Amino acid sequence: MASLSAFFLLAALLLHVRGRERGDRTGAAYLVLAWGLLWPLSFFSKETGLLFPAFALAWELIMRRAACGKLDRFARGFFVVAGISLTAGVVYALLPRMQWLWAGYDLRPFTLVERLLTEGRVLWFYLGLMVAPRLDAFGLYHDDIAVSTGILSPWTTLPALLGLAGLVWLVWRLRRSVPVVAFGIGWFLIGHALESTVLPLELAHEHRNYLPLFGVLLPAGWALVFALDGPRRSVGIILASAALLVSGLITALRANTFGDELQRTQIEALHHPASARARHQAGLSLSELPEAAQPDSAIYAAARKHYEAAGQLDPYFKMSWLGLIHLNCKAGIVIKPSDLHELSRRLREVPFAPGDRGVLYSLKEMTIAGKICLNRSEIDGLFASALANPGVSPAVQAMLYSWHADYLWLHERDGAAARRALGQSLALNPGNPSNRLKWAQLLLISGEKDEARRLLLGMQGENFSEDERNTLNELLTLNTAVQR
Repeated sequence: MASLSAFFLLAALLLHVRGRERGDRTGAAYLVLAWGLLWPLSFFSKETGLLFPAFALAWELIMRRAACGKLDRFARGFFVVAGISLTAGVVYALLPRMQWLWAGYDLRPFTLVERLLTEGRVLWFYLGLMVAPRLDAFGLYHDDIAVSTGILSPWTTLPALLGLAGLVWLVWRLRRSVPVVAFGIGWFLIGHALESTVLPLELAHEHRNYLPLFGVLLPAGWALVFALDGPRRSVGIILASAALLVSGLITALRANTFGDELQRTQIEALHHPASARARHQAGLSLSELPEAAQPDSAIYAAARKHYEAAGQLDPYFKMSWLGLIHLNCKAGIVIKPSDLHELSRRLREVPFAPGDRGVLYSLKEMTIAGKICLNRSEIDGLFASALANPGVSPAVQAMLYSWHADYLWLHERDGAAARRALGQSLALNPGNPSNRLKWAQLLLISGEKDEARRLLLGMQGENFSEDERNTLNELLTLNTAVQR
């Protein structure tokens, strides 16, 4: 997704540059393709494609201005339109109707101000991954990055912000004397302007650095070409070779790590011991091994340690507690009431993030498969806790009721309770075709064949998955055969 968006964005910028340099009808066609086709493709591949105008404007203000000596009418108009658009976008984002955009902070363990302070350090972390890569710094998860709660907490926050201000000053200072360097720095900052500023996203992900990486490679490549043409050719070759060697080695080691999921999760937990999700993934991988069923084995002990650490590291994290329950069930160990209580408490009281619905789905699936040793009252209690969470929307409540109905019928064989739960789901979301199909199945099971047939016939035009479509056809065939 990020790579595809970057591909279209770079292609759009290339056509923009070619179009502006030609200045004829062919150039105009290039501009139309860049802005009318490739930019939308970049944006619809990933929202970061929205940054294309900023990259194009940076090229106009720095590179083209340095080459031409001034801004032409197109560039001046572009600058004015960009300024107006940015101002309008900021004003619109602050309107009451857009408060949903900022509601994501209710699900984060940091505020808007804390995120902005932290991202100053995160940007230098990204630069470090490019300029001085360390194997232990890379990872699938970076939730172990400490949140900056103040300008000096941690103390590196202030130097990081001052350093970013210095980079902005360098862009201005070098825009005429060394435009390639100024453009490269500007590219890096623009590349992180969407995902590393005000939006309530997670603090860091390495894929966010894919496109901004070009901002480092461009001046580095320019410096290498300059060195190869000068008296320090050997120095340039040595430095470039060393950079390629280190980058290639790091890439090879990372690729090898990703070739084995068990190895990857254990190494990532070793490199990021304060990452709740890395520790959870490490515990999950170990819990899938046969040795995890032996409570006195080292595998069980390590998996349990990872799960417990994940739950303690992140007060919002819920899946690790379900993982711990599953591990103990697998090992034949009685579930601690405290573990069950903590999972229930988090489902009920802790902000319910979009990914948390997966906890209930996994609970349902594992229980039906016989992998969870909780009794019915305990399962019902966990669903009730999630449904009581004030942050759970009606749409998500409908999902939870539907999954609870699955459990009640497929595991407990309690048709009446399953109908009550599914009825509550349909009351919240009556148009959901999947739940209506489940309702028809329950009607058939309870002997209400005419009502089931009427419902099934009415659903023939619904948008079902292939499996659901097959189920619908099978139910219609079965219903017809029974009526005959």
